[in-house]
Amino acid sequence: MDFHAIAETHTSTQKVESRDIAVLRAALDAVSDPIFLIDANLSGASALNRAAAHFAEQRSSHSSERGQTISLAQLFPDLNLPARVQLESIGEQREFPSLPITSTVGGEHYELHRSVLDQQPQYILIVRSTTESSIADDLSRRDALDDAFHDPLTRLANRRLFESRLRRAIDRAERSQYHFAVLFVDLDRFKQVNDRFGHLQGDRVLVAAAHRLVEAVRPQDMVARRDGDEFTILLDDLERPEDAVQIAQRIVERIQMPLVDMNLDSEQISIGVSIGIAMASDGSHTAENLISKADSAMYHAKALGGSTYVNLDHSIQRPR
Repeated sequence: MDFHAIAETHTSTQKVESRDIAVLRAALDAVSDPIFLIDANLSGASALNRAAAHFAEQRSSHSSERGQTISLAQLFPDLNLPARVQLESIGEQREFPSLPITSTVGGEHYELHRSVLDQQPQYILIVRSTTESSIADDLSRRDALDDAFHDPLTRLANRRLFESRLRRAIDRAERSQYHFAVLFVDLDRFKQVNDRFGHLQGDRVLVAAAHRLVEAVRPQDMVARRDGDEFTILLDDLERPEDAVQIAQRIVERIQMPLVDMNLDSEQISIGVSIGIAMASDGSHTAENLISKADSAMYHAKALGGSTYVNLDHSIQRPR
């Protein structure tokens, strides 16, 4: 390639890079939140978009341009970044596992993210308003999202969230050696509680039972309310398939304990639980298939008189 071809290629590359930079600048300017680039020593800030330049102009009382460095203390006099960030930024350690760091000061919310430019650690600082209306909007969105995936009475996961988590477990089992199980749980004698004490007391029993189910399983497991007095449980990442049986036995024992403090003049409520177990160790099942299999096993447990569990997989026997 001759000199003119090299020059033409270089010029073309410069045009592409210039166009990319222009696109990035336009994208940053479209963001309404001020975005700053902070140096490694946490001392200077430079505006990365128009919102940041306008923010800096208001704070520093003089015109500010994109890329102009302004004292961080001058822009944010009340911002006290965590000591661990200050130490890490000037010390030998260059890893920042604790980032991003967020804090709220004086009606402003700060998000600090680590960035590396030309081998030099720097930070991206995003500033958001935290007025009462914005906080209310955030909480409203969070509550709406929470309600979409959780049961309103027990606050357990609902059917939608459970089946999503179960599908992820099935996907994982397709890629690696991984044991998990689905339990289908139905309360015994719950109808009698509703008939005798009323639905309000029945709701209290459901909440108490939900708490006991959560206490009986491990932290990584998911308990969900499916419908009425039916629950499903995902036993995640079992070391041995037999562990599912042990957990089912623990659930039976916990639920059988009398329910007290139910405002019944010292009268106790006793319920039981029927559990069906469906085991899985590969990705050959669907979520619907596993839940249906566990449901069928639960009806076998119910037919045995309740307060027990049934596993239709004969490779794992129920202890006698």
